[in-house]
Amino acid sequence: MNSFKTRACTALVGATFTIFALPAMAQTYEAAGILKRTAANIGANEVNTLIYSAAGNAWGFGQPWSVGKALPKQNYRVTRSIDYNNAALSDDVTRSRTEPRGGTGVPLTGEQNLIEAVGNNVSWNVVAKTVQPGNRFVTDRVPQIWLNPQGIIKAAQRNSATLTFVTEGKKSLGVVSFTEPGRFKAKAYINDAFEVERIEATVPNPVLGDMQVVEKYSEYREFGRAKFPTRIEETQAGQTTLQLVVTDVQPNGKVAIEVPAAATNFKESVASQKLADGVWLLAGGSHNSLAVEMKDHAVVIEGPLYDARSQAV
Repeated sequence: MNSFKTRACTALVGATFTIFALPAMAQTYEAAGILKRTAANIGANEVNTLIYSAAGNAWGFGQPWSVGKALPKQNYRVTRSIDYNNAALSDDVTRSRTEPRGGTGVPLTGEQNLIEAVGNNVSWNVVAKTVQPGNRFVTDRVPQIWLNPQGIIKAAQRNSATLTFVTEGKKSLGVVSFTEPGRFKAKAYINDAFEVERIEATVPNPVLGDMQVVEKYSEYREFGRAKFPTRIEETQAGQTTLQLVVTDVQPNGKVAIEVPAAATNFKESVASQKLADGVWLLAGGSHNSLAVEMKDHAVVIEGPLYDARSQAV
């Protein structure tokens, strides 16, 4: 057993003896030990809220200008506010295009400022001071509350995580695995400095189904009561979506994410418009569908965005 495994196994007093006596429970005890040590190192259990600012580039996932082409690149600045106790998150984003082609809601010229948020299991954006409800973002944004060093340790501690070890190059990494019920599955890769180097998560996506999200963290620094990485890289479904340099971190900063009434009360609306005999436009949202009547059934062309919209259509 190498030194990292030894340190992890003995992180709880008496854990090594329990491992020999109860081999079936060994992983649980080892996982608890490594999580306790990592939490102490990065201040995970002392941090109830976290605010960090970062800048770099983002890429519009799923929005290439042509099939097989690169994702559209953006200049990207963000201040992310997380409330772990209330499972809420808000991103204050400033972004602009670095190229004219490709989708996303980023205008062709100039900067766009918006807020992207989730709380109380509803999601919304704020653009030009106007609330734009959109519960299709919940499945993406809720995992982001926890797919960061402090969040992943908190989530692993409450979800009976297990522990294995892998060797990458000359490094041995502890791999803590768990499932957040109904939200995501995750593996946190922890190095011998008891820092979270990488998170690999499987999250639901309405188009791809199970989608892999990978968060890489490096160059940790101390910020008050917490240690936090100053470089963040993200991929989704194998494509780079974020490369950020963190400039400021406020552990236990003031975070008050209030869910607007427009988001709480949002319901899908579908408006039917007859285009021709047996042909109907189903509109009322940001994306439209078409219904065509057949002799003994109907065909719906496009059931977009997410399950709730498709059900309403």
